[in-house]
Amino acid sequence: MELFRENAPKVLYSLEDCYYYLIIKASPHNKEYYIALDSLGEIRVLYLLSERTKTAKQKKYEKLLLEAGSIFEPTYYKEVSRTVETRIALGRPSYFVMKDASGKRFGEFCLSTLTVPLPINQALLTYLINRLSEEIYKDTKSVNRVKNKDNPNYCNEGKANSRLAQ
Repeated sequence: MELFRENAPKVLYSLEDCYYYLIIKASPHNKEYYIALDSLGEIRVLYLLSERTKTAKQKKYEKLLLEAGSIFEPTYYKEVSRTVETRIALGRPSYFVMKDASGKRFGEFCLSTLTVPLPINQALLTYLINRLSEEIYKDTKSVNRVKNKDNPNYCNEGKANSRLAQ
């Protein structure tokens, strides 16, 4: 997909290898995308989150992203070892990676949604979880309104790694 080949730094966060939130560094504003896959791993939904009228909730989210700092700087990410010693791991499987313009990965992890200690900055993780959850809610609300008789399980739940980050 052309979107992922763009030579710009990117942050990708996913839940269950089905729902994705992608931020691509751009000027004057970053591009933010919501992506959802069907049960065959094909893109079911992909859209650019527009500069629409901002609600109070969206302004709060943006404040979190500003608090997170320089999310596209490789030095921003701690080295996440392959065997993270977690004290608490709850929730659905999640995946995170930051890729620089050349495609090198930083801060990559595949862990439960709520993991202590946090593998990345709390403000960034909170932003990503909140924004992705909001988009999933909107998406699944409309999908659930019109029952998909052909494919009731439209998501690949529980996959260990993100296909979109390849």
